[in-house]
Amino acid sequence: MNLQDGILEVKNSKFGKDRLVPMSESVTTCCRQYFQVMHRHSSSEDYFFIKADRNPITRDNVYRRFREILWESGISHGGKGNGPRVHDLRHTFAVHTLK
Repeated sequence: MNLQDGILEVKNSKFGKDRLVPMSESVTTCCRQYFQVMHRHSSSEDYFFIKADRNPITRDNVYRRFREILWESGISHGGKGNGPRVHDLRHTFAVHTLK
């Protein structure tokens, strides 16, 4: 993650490719704040998104937290794979960006 220039580096993504993703200034600012709190004693090789025990956040962690947020927001969930899904956020972002 390049927090100075606002670039997210995704390693070994779909089809094993690395990707560089530009971030908005507001997302970059949030990531800088997160970094200051969570990475006081980390190395450049550590994952960016980590749990309090310094282990990387897993897909299951993300899924569980997403479900909690849906519940707290009063949004019904159709079960695993039936939405809303975390991946739906990507599609929503893309549509809003195109608009």
